[in-house]
Parts: sequence; structure tokens; C-alpha cells
Amino acid sequence: MAAPGIELVIGVVRKARVLIVTDGNEILHDFFDLDATQEVAVVSYIKPADLKDQAKYLRPARAGAFDLVIFDRCAPENEEVLSERAGEQVAPVLEAARLAVTMRRTRSAHLQRLRAGLPEGMPVLLLPYLFVRSFGTRTTRQVAHSLGEELGL
Repeated sequence: MAAPGIELVIGVVRKARVLIVTDGNEILHDFFDLDATQEVAVVSYIKPADLKDQAKYLRPARAGAFDLVIFDRCAPENEEVLSERAGEQVAPVLEAARLAVTMRRTRSAHLQRLRAGLPEGMPVLLLPYLFVRSFGTRTTRQVAHSLGEELGL
């Protein structure tokens, strides 16, 4: 609460400019497409393949057209634009992303070897596992969503 005689006004000077690079993530859409989010941000979506497109990503990113770029399970091939805009602090984030991709690919090869050992035609269902401290409604929804994707629902 402000002191007597002092008024406090909070408002949005300019909407944040957000770019989301995704093949379609329902959770990101659920949040960023909310009316409340739209009141404070202008949100744009592109596909990972569009990262190579000068007009859709490279030129606007270099010009500072985005306040926030979310890369959903992808990354630009050329990290130069990220380094130009974010500076040195982007290096640890990119290294962590590379590690995540490597781990995902390594596990994928392991799963392929396991599948090759199964009798032909045996159905396989991949169950998601979330590394979280506690399970609540949101976590249950995420697991259910992933399970639904595996089942083709």
C-alpha cells in the first residue's frame, strides 16, 4: 500500500513481443493464448523449420523485434543471432540445450535396440516420466497429455 498522499499507478507501457518456435505445444498455447496474456504480450508462433527463414526469424531477431523467444524442443542452427542479442550469458543455456538433445538422441537409440529385441507386431507404449518434486493437477495433466499422444488420442 502506498504512503498517504502518494499514488501508485502500475500499467503496461508496451506489450512484450514474444516469439514461440514450436511444432505445436498445447501447454504453451494454453498459456500464451489466454486473454490475460494477450493483454500484456503480442505472441507470434513459427515452426522450427522457419528458423532458417530470413523474413520470419533471422532479420527480425537481429533487429531486436522480440523481447522473448521460446525455443520448444528446437534451436537455431546458427547461434550467432542469440549471442548478438543475449551476449555471453547465452553460452551456458545453449550448452544445456545441446546436452538435452544429446541425451534424448542417446535414449532414442537405446529404445530402438530394445524394440528390435521384441517379437514383431508387439505393441509398444512409451510412458512419460516427469522429474518433479511433487505431483499435482498440472503434472497429472502433462502425463495424461503425453500418454494420450502415445496412444494417438
